[in-house]
Amino acid sequence: MTLLSLILIWLALSFTKSKRVSINIYYQRENDADWTLQARATFSPLLDNRPPLHTGKPELRRYTAVYMLKDQEISRYFD
Repeated sequence: MTLLSLILIWLALSFTKSKRVSINIYYQRENDADWTLQARATFSPLLDNRPPLHTGKPELRRYTAVYMLKDQEISRYFD
């Protein structure tokens, strides 16, 4: 799962985690080189209500998810 979106106020990320207990959700702002862990999600949707880095200016964020089994990531980043 990768989602490209302009963030103004908040974003709801909907996902299906199959039979897995949880997934790790990562985000990347448009100028970031690395992915940053946002949350471990156990239910959908996950709300991202963090404000943009610059107040009043929209920003591009990418999202991806990794399946979890216990405390281990067991899949690759979803595209």
